[in-house]
Amino acid sequence: MGDQVLVGGLVGAIVAAAGAIANFVATRRRDRDHWAHDEAVERRRWEREDRIRDYQERRTAYATFLKLADHRHSGAPDLMDEAAGVDSYNEFVDALNHVRLIGPPSVSGLADHLEIAIRHGVSMAEYKGLKSAFIEAAREDLGKPSEWAHRSPEGLAPTTCGEASHLDGGAL
Repeated sequence: MGDQVLVGGLVGAIVAAAGAIANFVATRRRDRDHWAHDEAVERRRWEREDRIRDYQERRTAYATFLKLADHRHSGAPDLMDEAAGVDSYNEFVDALNHVRLIGPPSVSGLADHLEIAIRHGVSMAEYKGLKSAFIEAAREDLGKPSEWAHRSPEGLAPTTCGEASHLDGGAL
């Protein structure tokens, strides 16, 4: 009888230990799942806050770059004055660098293409094509619908690239 009690107690202890281990494992798994879910929620919140936080800065950087790109491509009269031309070029490069720092590769790469095109004096048609691509990439980065990237002069209806003048800088 004593051996049965000892075996029964030993079996009870083993069953209790196995139950405790199973409970521990289940609790750890549940905690890990909750932690992963909470981390994913926080990561989405941080990403959303980052987009919102620098939205205005990106928008301003893109609009400034476009304005200065138009100015440089147009060959504005102040570019003929050497001192004003240097200041204008430096301002343009500063705007380009700002886009490079804050914009995603899709936008900053097109800004680089625009700068090279301006430096090499491409035709107005080529410039408009590159500018249109830059605007599309910038609008995508800013979360704007692409079908409204090119508006009619009245701003009432979307138009195609060939129908809209992109030199007004107001497409963003």
